[in-house]
Amino acid sequence: MIEAVMVVVLLSASAVASSFVLRPRWSSELSVTGVTLHVADTLMMARNTAITNQADVRVQRIRKDGQTMLAITEAAGPIRDEKIAFFELGTEVTVTGSPTEIRFSPMGSADRDLRWTITQGGVAGEVRVSPTTGNVQSRVP
Repeated sequence: MIEAVMVVVLLSASAVASSFVLRPRWSSELSVTGVTLHVADTLMMARNTAITNQADVRVQRIRKDGQTMLAITEAAGPIRDEKIAFFELGTEVTVTGSPTEIRFSPMGSADRDLRWTITQGGVAGEVRVSPTTGNVQSRVP
């Protein structure tokens, strides 16, 4: 019984090791997938916050201290002050495309079309925002 368990463990370990050798981009694909989905979720959250709180919400892509970040600013409303939050995406992540900033209105629409490409280690994902509806779409590797 112990020998059978050892054989299964050794086969599992060799399968995992061979996946790193045969697919060296595997970890980059996982990382870019996670960051792409995180950016898309952040943009959807900003849109939903604009609708819920009936205030403009601006998302800006910035690079600060070697970190790629998203700065989310909710405009001041009749009851609350302006709020700013930062979401770090990492030092090895590159976000390109235009525009670098987008604003969601209280109706949920965006002020412009957005198309960002998220890259790390030669692997890329994409996030798009439709200006009319404010809908967020992502394409992962």
